[in-house]
This record gives sequence, structure tokens and C-alpha cells, in this order.
Amino acid sequence: MITKNDCLMLLSDLKARGIEVNPQMKLLLKSPEVPLEVIRFINQKRELALSEFYQKLRKSYNQKKNKLYINIVKEE
Repeated sequence: MITKNDCLMLLSDLKARGIEVNPQMKLLLKSPEVPLEVIRFINQKRELALSEFYQKLRKSYNQKKNKLYINIVKEE
């Protein structure tokens, strides 16, 4: 699970790259939990490893019918 500290570090990294992150930092600091809007913003500007992982799994499934993807997304 991604924590507030993780998000703050990622937002700081984006800020160092010249991306305006003040509204997202304020929202993150005011909220008791990590807001989904902040995670979406970070993912749009710097794709998270988890997104890359699922994209790779989907692509692998579509090409080879990989059962790992089915097992991960299947509801029990």
C-alpha cells in the first residue's frame, strides 16, 4: 500500500522536475488517508511501478493467455 510519505517523496521528485504540485501536496497533507486524486496525479506524471506491472501482465495475457493475470484479477 502506498503511504502518505511515499506520496510526499514522489510529489517532491515531481516538483524538482519543475511540475506544479502544490495543490496535490495541500490535499495530501489535509487528508487523513491518501486521496485517490493524488495517486492519479502522480501516476499521470510519473507512472507507478504497479501500473507498469499490470500493463505487462495484461499484454502477456492477451498474447499468450497467461493464467497469472486471470488468477490475480479473479474474484473468489
